[in-house]
Amino acid sequence: MYKKLKIALLLFYFLNFILSMIRGRVAWIFTDPFIRILLGLYVVTTWLLSIFSFGIWSPKGWTPEEAIEKSRVLALKCNITETETRDRLHEEAMKRSLKDLDKSDLYFLGRITPVGRLVAKKLMVETFHRLFPQASSFALPAKTVWIVSLPRTGSTWMHQMCGMNRASRTMKSWELKMPVPWSIDCGPSVEERKGFVKKQMEFFYKYFPKFKEIHFVKYDEPDECVNGFVDCVFPEHFSWGAANMEETYQWYTSTDMSRQYRHYKMLLQAVMYEESVLNQPQAYESLILKSPHHILKLKDIAKVFPNSVFVWLHRDVAEVVGSCCSMNQTFLESVCPHYFDVEILAKRTATRLANAVTIGMRDRDHLELSWPEIQFVDIMYSDLKSDPASTIKQAFDSVNISCTDEFLEQIRSQHTRPSNSSSKTKHSIESFGLSNEWLDELFQEYRDRFKL
Repeated sequence: MYKKLKIALLLFYFLNFILSMIRGRVAWIFTDPFIRILLGLYVVTTWLLSIFSFGIWSPKGWTPEEAIEKSRVLALKCNITETETRDRLHEEAMKRSLKDLDKSDLYFLGRITPVGRLVAKKLMVETFHRLFPQASSFALPAKTVWIVSLPRTGSTWMHQMCGMNRASRTMKSWELKMPVPWSIDCGPSVEERKGFVKKQMEFFYKYFPKFKEIHFVKYDEPDECVNGFVDCVFPEHFSWGAANMEETYQWYTSTDMSRQYRHYKMLLQAVMYEESVLNQPQAYESLILKSPHHILKLKDIAKVFPNSVFVWLHRDVAEVVGSCCSMNQTFLESVCPHYFDVEILAKRTATRLANAVTIGMRDRDHLELSWPEIQFVDIMYSDLKSDPASTIKQAFDSVNISCTDEFLEQIRSQHTRPSNSSSKTKHSIESFGLSNEWLDELFQEYRDRFKL
């Protein structure tokens, strides 16, 4: 009798295990059946091609050599004859990032990413500076404000509100994506480049609507700086744990990336110089930029932009982690051809987020001790959400940036607070297999320092 009961229990646990495995995969399939079918067809097609070609043809990601060659072809099509970049940071990055991408859950995305175009954009920005040397000496506004934080802390919302301030300049999405007047996709004028990016973004959001939940901006609205990075590092993929990319992550977080920010400064100068030539020059008081990824590189930013002001947004850690896990899950469900374990993803996400604030606090301590001209402003998400106009005014006043009554009234009348349309269950850390006790230990220093 005892033996039969033991066998029955073992059978019960085994069947329960099998059902839990099936249940997760069935739920994954039905999250977005259309995407599942498309990505499934890609996997099956490439598998069949590999078999019937006896392994001669097999899917693979970009190589650095292929990306560089593609960039040269694109440059020549745009009548750019100087096809060698001055700096090789992108080559150092691609040796790691492309290999890591192809081994990660984002391998499909890595294979369709136009890496050659990204290298070509770097080449075109350098060409712009060579043809218009005045751009290299073009003075950016007196203060460069960096909105830094973990993701999902209201930074996009704040950035878009700051974009209404006439005394400040932000970088619009189209400017970051097509910063200079060369393209094989459209004509060189500002209106043609705007129009192309507008159609491109509308197409993307139409056929991949889930990305609106992650990051939705229009072509003529302020956007994240990562869209202007030209060195093929792809921090947006690994910084918050969507992809593992361990080698690239360790290299990026431990390497001086001042060169990345020097290249980004060149892009900013090119955009603003062209604006000053085509339009009536405008004296902006500040340049307001945003990407959560900047929290990993505060010291490197300060080397290139010694007039920096860092606005650091803070939000309850459990809310940030839950929302970031949901963000990464939504992202992977849209681009990953195979099933992935959500709990493994969640642990990686939380660990990367905790490491980001640890790096940010360490670099902040260094800057506040050694670079007194660098300024920091802390904003609580709860304050920003309850009274955005007063919170932004207080932050601007503390670093002597103009904040007119007209600007404040625009914030009050035009910008609604971030919606809470997503269910609490979807963003709860418990739904991802995490606990408050574990997060308390992981983020203890950060929570204690900022009283979160």
